[in-house]
Amino acid sequence: MTRVFNASAHVGLLAYDGQQRVLRGLSRAVAGDPYQLRIYLPDGFAAKRVELSGGLTPKMETDGSLLTVDYTSSRGKDVEWKVLF
Repeated sequence: MTRVFNASAHVGLLAYDGQQRVLRGLSRAVAGDPYQLRIYLPDGFAAKRVELSGGLTPKMETDGSLLTVDYTSSRGKDVEWKVLF
């Protein structure tokens, strides 16, 4: 099953800390469904790592200026995430 969501409905508390070069957000996961974050990377930005709450393991891939982060949660819950540049 493929789901397409309006980011504003499923991503909350989005914030960027320029001094620490960290993008933070909160996403609502649906139990058992794959979830993908898509983040535009401006020139000069490269993601070093991604951290997810709840012990979830992210799969991070970069294709040009697009960073994708995939994960699946076994429970429906909010997932806090951080992208470190």
